[in-house]
Amino acid sequence: MIWLYRFIWLLFFPIITVFMLWRILTGKERIKDFPQRLGISNIRRPKGKLVWIHGASVGEAISILPLIRKLTATDPKLNILVTSGTRTSVKLMRIRLKEISPNGKAFNQLVPLDFFPFVWLFMLHWNPDLTVFIESEFWPEKMVAAKPVLLNARISDRSFSRYKKLKWFFFPFLKNLKDVIAQREEDALRLQELGIKQAIAGGNLKFDAKPLSCDEEEMARVIERVGARPVMVAASTHPGEENIVLKIHNKLLEDIPDLLTVIVPRHPHRGIELEKQLRAPCRSQKIGRTNFTDIYIADTLGEMGIWYRLADVVIIGGSLLPIGGHNPLEPLKLNTVTLTGPHMFNFKDMLPILKKEGILLTSKNFEELTKQAHKYLSDDNEHKKMREKIASVIPNISGTSKKAAELIIKNIEN
Repeated sequence: MIWLYRFIWLLFFPIITVFMLWRILTGKERIKDFPQRLGISNIRRPKGKLVWIHGASVGEAISILPLIRKLTATDPKLNILVTSGTRTSVKLMRIRLKEISPNGKAFNQLVPLDFFPFVWLFMLHWNPDLTVFIESEFWPEKMVAAKPVLLNARISDRSFSRYKKLKWFFFPFLKNLKDVIAQREEDALRLQELGIKQAIAGGNLKFDAKPLSCDEEEMARVIERVGARPVMVAASTHPGEENIVLKIHNKLLEDIPDLLTVIVPRHPHRGIELEKQLRAPCRSQKIGRTNFTDIYIADTLGEMGIWYRLADVVIIGGSLLPIGGHNPLEPLKLNTVTLTGPHMFNFKDMLPILKKEGILLTSKNFEELTKQAHKYLSDDNEHKKMREKIASVIPNISGTSKKAAELIIKNIEN
């Protein structure tokens, strides 16, 4: 099968070459980093044990940060190479890895294309003692060369149907997986059906993310200005969603006249536009002299930790229109009552668990969302019970990174 795969690669290589040139011309790839796509690195392989961890996207890259913290704490001498597939993820990880590993033991670069000569050059240079793939990174050439451990494994309904039809093709590659920790029991069973008998359910690495930090002094200033008013935060909103939030706000005002609604646009540059549209103060223009009126536009970077701590209720942006939603764990990690609209399809991996545990409240429409917000903004007893429930559940669904780190250390030592 690997020779069939290589033949297919050769057939499509001219098209792939044109596609990669297009990515360079459109700024999605930097020409100075492109050798990394060919398996060529200008970073010397450090001496000692080395683990290669690959997560393709920004979300997957962020999900492994708690795991890297555990590994560096367990074995400070361990070298960790992190690869990902986009410029954005590489840039973000470069910053985060410096924070986690100031001594440079954890570092990152772009992943090579899954073509034999490129993977061969990559493996020859790095010679990892163990390889770890995240979620559903089933790249045949890399699996044959690296024989990885698969963590946070998940298989969507669509992917599972495709893998079953093409099991004859994929199984010879999937059997190279050493150990597999799946996110859910359902994912583990699907992998077992594909022939990966060692797959077990172990939870989601994303649940181990640290709570967002905040500037304590600025937080105190905001609290002083807001006072005892009930606060609803609409986080990471997109165009069109602010009008829905405004409708919810106006409906809630009938029973909660002192309500403050803070709108945090996903893209801060929209702050001035929203200031004019909603006739509300914009934080980037009035820091230090802000009057918190009924509606407030929080359009500054790095302050989401303040708004999540301030909020009595958070509405997750991107879920009110078919955009896919944003990370509900961030407010939940701070024990904040969290509501969403119907469009959370970007988080199908964590949604079933959060809903099953009853700590994430999803609504089918505007009326249902308004009713949920009213309940937790007007009833102190219900609000307190929900916060206590979140605080009790979050620790129980966390801890996957600890199990994953133990598995990695065990495999390295063996």
